[in-house]
Amino acid sequence: MTGVAVTVGVDVASQPAGTAACLVRWDVTGATLESVEHDVDDARMATILIEPVAKIGLDVPLGWPRDFVAAVARHHGGRSFGVASTERLARRETDRWVKTETGQLPLSVSTDRIAYPAMRMARLLGQVAGDAVDRTGAGRFVEVYPAAALRVWGMPYRSYKREANRKVLRDVSERLRHRCGWLVADDGTWSDVTHSDHAFDALICALVARAHQRDLCHPIPRDLHAAAAREGWIAVPTRGSLDRLVDVAAAPERYR
Repeated sequence: MTGVAVTVGVDVASQPAGTAACLVRWDVTGATLESVEHDVDDARMATILIEPVAKIGLDVPLGWPRDFVAAVARHHGGRSFGVASTERLARRETDRWVKTETGQLPLSVSTDRIAYPAMRMARLLGQVAGDAVDRTGAGRFVEVYPAAALRVWGMPYRSYKREANRKVLRDVSERLRHRCGWLVADDGTWSDVTHSDHAFDALICALVARAHQRDLCHPIPRDLHAAAAREGWIAVPTRGSLDRLVDVAAAPERYR
């Protein structure tokens, strides 16, 4: 792949507080973490979602379980809720696939607090893209689960969130920086990543967006594609893909 590409990663919270975005610019010699934004409000988020970039990685579910949606619709219409199991109501096909593939179980968008940022993102995507959002990741937006990506890449993937775990976050961030010698960032920008788990997750989203752009994520199983189009699909990078996000052979010696 030649030329310059830009990916954006967003760690989506239900409110501006806790919502962070990272922009990474890629070329054949490496990548540059150009900006980190904190407390991203709806107006700024809407602008980010329409920026002409190669891929936007979103740490938020892009849909709800089909059985859950159908059961609620029936119940709302005064009919029987149905007999689907709690597991079918709580988990999307992608959640089950990610658990099988990586051992990491995503939060349930129908039963956990992740539903709040999911509703926020659904509203914003509807405003800026209407019905044109491809929830499979084939379009400009791709759903990301940072913990699963970190686990696949052989990186620490837990116990780095919240103020009490800032030392763990700094250690994980520096390990990532060492691993990705091709990723350039000035000290001030990198400090944002090491002091905010939201910014760190946003960076992971930008990296997975790059992996997806380069076809370095697992394809959606054929029999699950219809479900993915409705429920959303978490892009899981392939093992070893972190070291293939840039063309290392063309990179300067100091990045190898």
